[in-house]
Amino acid sequence: MNDWPPIKLAGYSENRNRIFARGFLKQEEIKMLGKERFMNLLHGNSVDTMPVSPFIHKNFIYEIFDIDAEQAGEFDLVQKCIEVNEMFGFDIMHRSAHLNFEADENTEVSSGDDKWRVRVEEKVHEDIISEITTINTPKKELRQIKEIRKINKYMTVSAVREYFIKDKDDFDQYVKYQPKLRQIDTQNIKRAIELTGDKGIIIGHSYGIFNYLNNFRKM
Repeated sequence: MNDWPPIKLAGYSENRNRIFARGFLKQEEIKMLGKERFMNLLHGNSVDTMPVSPFIHKNFIYEIFDIDAEQAGEFDLVQKCIEVNEMFGFDIMHRSAHLNFEADENTEVSSGDDKWRVRVEEKVHEDIISEITTINTPKKELRQIKEIRKINKYMTVSAVREYFIKDKDDFDQYVKYQPKLRQIDTQNIKRAIELTGDKGIIIGHSYGIFNYLNNFRKM
């Protein structure tokens, strides 16, 4: 047994389970909100039923709403992730509230002192876009080649073919000349918390350290 008290959310008067898709449970057997269910489970307390929350990636959401991945700039992924979970009756573990920051964004910005000069160009060959990023420091030139391919209407994939860091001297250029990390925008996280409310929980989805490093050197 654990010493955690049951977690109870107050001030929520809506139907406790408008969208719960478990036919073997009667409505009166559903006693918890999604957030209550997750939090009690994580703390080792009893729950009315085990949460069900598959990893819904953005390409699945695009397909549900027939949105072309290349034209998804104005598409409200934060809101639509909630709608898809509700559509299928899943407990909401929101994973589409991405930080507005990519692993290579900080690299692809020139510094104000001319010690980190960045140039990006694209070359297209059939269905592959080669994004070539060149960084010039006072000592040398660093280059990355990333290939981007659209595998279907709803998803693109990318892979680094040539890495910025090829030896220790390349790494030393980053240590000495790379600009300071820019502020990370957390507005998507805040909005997901507000929209999800007591229906579920939010996962601050971003790259892990291995993924970050793999953008810069071969692992």
